[in-house]
Parts: sequence; structure tokens; C-alpha cells
Amino acid sequence: MEEFAKSYKENPEVIADYLQFSQRFYEYSPRNLRLIYQQNRGATFVKSFADWKKEGVSVKRGETGIAIWVPVQVTLLEVGEGKYIPLREANAQQKADYKAGKIESVKQLRYKVGHIFDIGQTTYPKDQYPKIYNMGSFSDDKEKLIDTLKLFSENELGCTVVQEDLQSIALRGYYCDKKIALNQKLETTETLSTLTHEMGHAMAHNKDKDKGKSTAQKEYEADCVSIVFQSYMGEDISDTRKRHLAENYKRYRRELEKKFVGKTGEELEKLIDKEMESNFDTVHSIIKENLTKLEKYLNNSEFIPKRTLELLEERSEDKGFYYKKEQKKGLFEKVQKGHGMEM
Repeated sequence: MEEFAKSYKENPEVIADYLQFSQRFYEYSPRNLRLIYQQNRGATFVKSFADWKKEGVSVKRGETGIAIWVPVQVTLLEVGEGKYIPLREANAQQKADYKAGKIESVKQLRYKVGHIFDIGQTTYPKDQYPKIYNMGSFSDDKEKLIDTLKLFSENELGCTVVQEDLQSIALRGYYCDKKIALNQKLETTETLSTLTHEMGHAMAHNKDKDKGKSTAQKEYEADCVSIVFQSYMGEDISDTRKRHLAENYKRYRRELEKKFVGKTGEELEKLIDKEMESNFDTVHSIIKENLTKLEKYLNNSEFIPKRTLELLEERSEDKGFYYKKEQKKGLFEKVQKGHGMEM
């Protein structure tokens, strides 16, 4: 996991695709960027209702716009010594006098409230999102695994799993208060990746287990859980998950470098390696405990793809187990031949 995170390099074509796509969107002032983040922390590509319409894209019915400050040039009419009113508030006679040049006027920059919408709030086609925000593809096998993981989460973690409109293509999901929410825009391949990641948070991060942990550390730990779980089920790891792992691993290491300020060279590397090894030992124990529980759910043939069952069968035979199918119940039962499975 660590070696991969160190060596991961983004595909230049993905970066180029992202930059090219980004050029079609407007830059905003620091003040407006703060407003956007406060209202939709997953916002990525935003435009006004009219600008989306120019692209042939509609804002979905019922969506709430993100309020920002829009600069406008206002014409002020002098209606008394030192007294000015906006042209739009003038009466008919004042407007006529202004047109006739009888009233002095000045231009002033003011701000009004305008609204913009994130790409996730529109009908913009998912297959045309920049590659870095790939929504995945549909797979019936992965849908079966997702159903199984939902049962596991609800029964073993006490965690409900729902799919929501997160009004974003960047925000894939979240875990909070025994609830896992998944972005309903995701296809099954990315839904599976996100679900296992949020399950990692549910297993490893609560009030007792995450004291003093930074966001980068918690995200890295959840990625480790996600990758191990998916690999265990015989699933390929998506580029999105690999990218997320690498980014948070590097952020976590930078935090440790600051923690051990004053240390350099080999001494610093040893301290960082020791800290990360201790951290992964904790993560590994959580993975080991929960994979043992998950195995019971994976043995249910009603939900699990054939290749996953075959993979589990191969592993169990290596450990002295075999599976036999009970036709009546449609289940794969594990029968011990000698000793228990070890992780």
C-alpha cells in the first residue's frame, strides 16, 4: 500500500483533459470562492443558469442556486446637492431630464446577489465529465456485491446505507452518525469503491478511535480498508481510489514531517516509518476483524458473483477448507477440514 502510494503518478492525459475542461468555467474572487464552499463544499464546475443554457444544459428542477456577489455598473443621478439615486429608482420626469442631459450622473460599481449552479445540479451528461471525475460503469456483479456490503454495514456496523443527490460530482459519499451516504450519480464500479471507503471510516473512525487524527490520516486509513476489501473480493481498484490513496498518503507524510520538526535524513525517515507502521497495525487489526465477519455474507450465493465465490474457495482450500453447495438453501457452507482460517 505504502509503496504504491509513493510511486503513484497521475496520467498526463487525465491532467490535460481536466485543465481543458476547466477553461470553460469562470474564475471567482476569494470572497465568492468562500461563499461557494460554504454552500456546497463539493462544487467543482459552476455557471449561471443562463450560461448553462447556452451550452444546451438544463439546471434540474428544484435545485437551489449558490448565492454569490455579482458586480454591476450602476448609473446614479444627482437629484440634489450631494444626493444621488440609482437610475432605476428615478421617476419618469427624472429619467427624461437625464436623457436630455439636464441631470448630472456618475457610474459606480456595486454588487448584487446572483446565483450559480454546480455541474452536479445540471443535466450535463456523465460520460462527458473530465476523466478525473469518472463516475464509473455499470456492472451487475458489482451491484450484487454492493447489496451484500449494505447488509453487512447495517447488521455488523449498525450503519444505514443510502444513496443521495449530493449536488456534486467531486463528493462521492460520506460517513456520519451511523449513516453512509453515497452519491447517486455514481455507477456501480465507483459506488462499490466509495462504499468500501466509507465502511472504512465506520470501522476505524469514531469518537474513541480517531482522537488526534488528522483528516489526511483518516482518509488514508479508509482508503487502505477499501483497497484490501475490494482486493479480497477479487475486484480491480479504480483509478479514483488509487489517486485518493496517493494524495492522502503524501499529505499524511507531510504532516508527520512537521510533527518531527528538527529531525532530518535517516533519523526522520525512521520516525515516520515507525509512526506509519504503528498506524497500519491498527488498521490491519480492524480489517482482520471485519473480514472474518464479512466472509459469512460473501458465502451467500444469492448476492455474490461466481468469480468471487471461486476466489474464496481457492483461498479456503489453501488454508485447509473447502466449500460445498447446499442446493436446497442455495448457500455455500464452509466446512472445516483441519484448522481455522488465518489472516
